Amino acid sequence: MAENLRMMQDIAQAESYGLILGSHASGWLPSPNAISTFSFGWDGVESNTIDIPELATTLEQSFPENNLDFTLFDACMMGTAEVFYELRNATHYCIASVMETPAAGFPYNRFFTGLYESDIDYAKICNETVQYNKENRWWGTYAAVDCTAMENVAQAIKAELKEHQSELSTLDYTQIQQYGYEKYKNFSFDLLDFIKQLNGGTIPATVENSLSQAVVAKNCLNGEEYPFVTLKIDATRYCGMGMYFPGRQIKSSWDKYCQSSVAWYNAAGWNEIQP
Repeated sequence: MAENLRMMQDIAQAESYGLILGSHASGWLPSPNAISTFSFGWDGVESNTIDIPELATTLEQSFPENNLDFTLFDACMMGTAEVFYELRNATHYCIASVMETPAAGFPYNRFFTGLYESDIDYAKICNETVQYNKENRWWGTYAAVDCTAMENVAQAIKAELKEHQSELSTLDYTQIQQYGYEKYKNFSFDLLDFIKQLNGGTIPATVENSLSQAVVAKNCLNGEEYPFVTLKIDATRYCGMGMYFPGRQIKSSWDKYCQSSVAWYNAAGWNEIQP
């Protein structure tokens, strides 16, 4: 990947770049050598994959001038706090879905030329994709996130987790909007809905403000009318990104990997409240 990106920049020199990565993916989760899933990429021949921390490092090294304006993931389950935080030093904006996506991908003919604008209309990308899915009776959640603002989000979440540490062990996560289906169930919960449930139905201003700065655009389809099999997303509870709930034994291999390899784990303060 690094070599390909180097050649691309040698051939097409520019002040800034955008990157579209289209493949299979499973968000922040580790590649198959850890569990039977993959983080990003699946070439169909060698089954090559890349974990998100390695992807972030590769992008940082490939764009040392910090001029990767956006990264669009035309792939499943990349719209999580863990991914956005990991990429905070690699790309400015990230466009992704937090759930599994329709195989047809993004409708590039509806917004592609806009990606060359100095001020990209990220709301149009999300809205056009949702409209495209709606026309085809599919499903979908899409958001554009300013990854450089994820440090503030992490600090806001850290403060909430510390304040409500004693309640985490009894929090009924089955009542929180989650975005995984079948073997990915509970891999990611709506970040804002998580904090809202933790606060007994209220939303702290610090969390709301940090999210409003980070999530620059979002849209999704009503899951009752446009479900993904049995997974039905409540559009009123979709904040633009998901977050895993470590320490509740949802899946021990996920907990172990999150603790050892995902930067968000420490940034959000999970390491300070886990036994």
